[in-house]
Amino acid sequence: MNRLTETLSAEGKILSIYATAGFPQLKDTLQVLKELENTGVDLIEIGMPFSDPLADGPTIQESSTKALMNGMTTELLFEIEFIKNGKGVSGFDRRNNSFEF
Repeated sequence: MNRLTETLSAEGKILSIYATAGFPQLKDTLQVLKELENTGVDLIEIGMPFSDPLADGPTIQESSTKALMNGMTTELLFEIEFIKNGKGVSGFDRRNNSFEF
């Protein structure tokens, strides 16, 4: 059984947090992920910023715009050691972005 299946099948509540990659600053992504992990978050959903996230609401729209302005790319996200190590992170992306990458 993998960590995601274990977490989702466990009794009780889980804490799942969404964080936009590259926000608030480009180099903050790794630190944000580590802090979330260290504080006991069960699942971290990393949002890959997208140029037109209208359906995601104003908060994600704003963080995505800022992250893109900071220079966040799919390639940069997958270079982060935290992601490479598969630290129980789920991704939030649009299929066309992933397929293009």
